[in-house]
Amino acid sequence: MTFVRCVYLRRLLRLAEVERESAEKDRRIRQAVTGVTTLEFPLAVMPLSKLREQGRLVSYEEARDAGALRFCDTVESAVAFAAGLPVMFVSHQWLSRHHPDPKAQHYPAILEAAEALCARQGLDPESLHIWLDYHSIPQENTTTKRLAIGSNAPSPAR
Repeated sequence: MTFVRCVYLRRLLRLAEVERESAEKDRRIRQAVTGVTTLEFPLAVMPLSKLREQGRLVSYEEARDAGALRFCDTVESAVAFAAGLPVMFVSHQWLSRHHPDPKAQHYPAILEAAEALCARQGLDPESLHIWLDYHSIPQENTTTKRLAIGSNAPSPAR
C-alpha cells in the first residue's frame, strides 16, 4: 500500500507542476500580446528638422523640455502616425557610458543617413521623424526608462 501511495503522490505532484508550467506559459503569452497591443509609455519621436536644430544628440529630458518631441500615447495613435508620416529607427553603439555621442561622431552620420533615406525614398525631409534611444527613452528616471524600453516595439533592448 505504501508503494502505491508514493506513486500516486508523485503523479499528483507532477500534475500540479504541469499545471503551474501551463499557467506560467499562459501568463507569458498574455503579457506578450499585451506588450504588442498597448504602450506602457508613450512612443517619442523627433522630427528631422528638430534634430538638426539641436546641433547634437540630446537626451529625452532635454528634447522633451525643449518641445522637440512628438508623442503617441497608444498603439493605435502610433500606427496612425507612422501611416501618415515616415519614421526612421536609429540603432547605434554608445561611445561612452553616460552619453551616446560625446564627441559628436554619430550625430552627422545620423543626419546624413536620414537625408539619404529621404532622397532614396522621395520623402520630404520635413516629414521624417526619428526614433533614437537617447532622445526617445528617458535617461534620468530608471522606472520610466524601463517602461519605455519595455513598451517601444522597435527598441533593441527588448
